[in-house]
Amino acid sequence: MQMDEADTTNGLSAGRRPARILYLVRRFHALAHARLESITRAYDMTPAEFTMLSLVAGIGPCSSAEIARRASITPQAVTQQINQLEGKGLLLRRENPSNRRINLIEATSEGRTGLSAINQQADRLEQEFLAAFGEPEQAVIRAFLSQAIT
Repeated sequence: MQMDEADTTNGLSAGRRPARILYLVRRFHALAHARLESITRAYDMTPAEFTMLSLVAGIGPCSSAEIARRASITPQAVTQQINQLEGKGLLLRRENPSNRRINLIEATSEGRTGLSAINQQADRLEQEFLAAFGEPEQAVIRAFLSQAIT
């Protein structure tokens, strides 16, 4: 452990300075990702596929270019994930009637059902993580994280 890494029981590092927020966020992300992975695995998905399916279901039929822009990932990565999710029957491609060179991507009924089930469990996981905080503290956490990523 480096000097600025936290003792997670009291948020202090070995040098008794406050733990770096970057370190704490990284540790939280690792824990949350592992827990989310155990949820998504039960539905034959990865957390990345769950995120992609959530994005597509949220914006409706869209092009892979639109997905890449919104997710801030490369078109190649989008195509790979779309292929995986389409192979699992969770997404489908159809020709855009107004531009036949562009495919529209959308969630299948099976994809929406799996997404709903995972979301319910992810909601419970989030509630578990935030159980020690009241609504005002939760609002501060959300505001901080939202500002930090914009």
